[in-house]
Amino acid sequence: MGHRIIQRDTVLASLCLLVVLSTAVAIDDYFWHVTDLHYDPTYLTSQDSCNDVIAADKLGQYGDFECDAPWRLCRSAVESMRLIGPQPRFIIWTGDTPAHPKIVDSINETDVLNLLANATQLIKQTFPGVPVYVALGNHDYRPDNQLPPHNCNLYNVTARTLWFDWLGSIEAIETFSRGGYYTKLMPEIGQKVRAVIANTNLYYYRNNETTGLADPAGQFDWMNRTLRMARDNGEQVHLIIHVPPGVMEMEGWKWFKEDYNRKFLWILRTYADVILAVYAGHQHQDTFRLIEGLDGISKLGILIAPAVTPWRARLSTGGRGPAHNPGIRRLYYNTSYPYTVVDIEQYYLPLTEANRIITDPGSTTEAQAWKLLYRYRNSYNIPDVSGNSLYRALSAFKTRDSAQFQSYYTYNSVASTHHSNVPCDCVCKYSHLCPIEHVDYGASDTCSVQAPCKAAYTTIGYRLVVSLLALVEIVLHFKL
Repeated sequence: MGHRIIQRDTVLASLCLLVVLSTAVAIDDYFWHVTDLHYDPTYLTSQDSCNDVIAADKLGQYGDFECDAPWRLCRSAVESMRLIGPQPRFIIWTGDTPAHPKIVDSINETDVLNLLANATQLIKQTFPGVPVYVALGNHDYRPDNQLPPHNCNLYNVTARTLWFDWLGSIEAIETFSRGGYYTKLMPEIGQKVRAVIANTNLYYYRNNETTGLADPAGQFDWMNRTLRMARDNGEQVHLIIHVPPGVMEMEGWKWFKEDYNRKFLWILRTYADVILAVYAGHQHQDTFRLIEGLDGISKLGILIAPAVTPWRARLSTGGRGPAHNPGIRRLYYNTSYPYTVVDIEQYYLPLTEANRIITDPGSTTEAQAWKLLYRYRNSYNIPDVSGNSLYRALSAFKTRDSAQFQSYYTYNSVASTHHSNVPCDCVCKYSHLCPIEHVDYGASDTCSVQAPCKAAYTTIGYRLVVSLLALVEIVLHFKL
């Protein structure tokens, strides 16, 4: 009898070990998300993207908060992705390779294609044979923001030359050529996982080419048919875009034209049960958005990754957008159904510190300059990065004096001292919380108006503090 008990206990112990091992294997795979390189080839010469003229001896080797990225920074970001860990299963690249020149017409379409070719070659040489799922950004075209709802030369060249092997099928090349979007299965994960890459630049509020069109390039119809097919086939979907829907935190910019925002959200809500996550860039900040499915059960997260470029946006008011350190992110996922994203490691380059240390390009020392900023699960006390877990994080953010929200606020600027030195009062806090929870414009506006704030600063006062601190930073920058 005792012998049988021992045998039974041994079997149970073995089963437990197998469960542990299978769980470890299930999350022991990852991919990288890189976005918004904004490479400025004139950084060391005419400084076309720099908000202010910077003395040559003050230009950092990895860049400056007032300028777009030098090639050294772009190469360092991609090389560090390789050196930080073993080869990824795949890479997501969500666009915006050209810089933001002060004189917009100083970059033409040939320049854009050359910049795209340089960045594409860098990724292919660094990660030979690794699948890359790539979306165009609003600056990956000239005139910028005006990506057309029909076939054009840039769509053709990228689809049929630069990214031909990444698109991988005649159908993908055809849809990309006519509208900058495509879909393909992801066999590196499993036969039941699909990538859907949408061209949300067509919905961008600055895109005059799509004004008045009900369905630019037929993409809404295509997304609806593609996601319905995925559901019918029992597939799970990674949805990859550049411009996210909804509202920019703090600034209040509404990225899509209102009708397009509503239609896009309807698609996300309709298929929230099959979309694993939405991956976006464009904002240059580290944040996320939440969508509740029409079924009332499914929850979906839009994961907005920070940029490689450290450039502070030039605002129409004449001011500057928030500063942020360069970032790259590694995402872990279950390798078996339901293929959930289980954690995110956000890496960053502390720009001021990195510029003080002279390193050899592509060296291990350079890779070590990129530091792990945080992990989603640890920082937000959630079991994974599913929509349900992100709603749990949001609930924690809403509590008074939330440590998780304070962490989020620091990460939002990728730990830039320009940003984190500014206190985030109640008005500031809800300017983050409302866009996270309400991607619909009306609901976001209502949330902002009804925010339960007894603020130490008014919105005007808060912005005055931001402006004064930014002025101090600029003065100190030129004194150093």
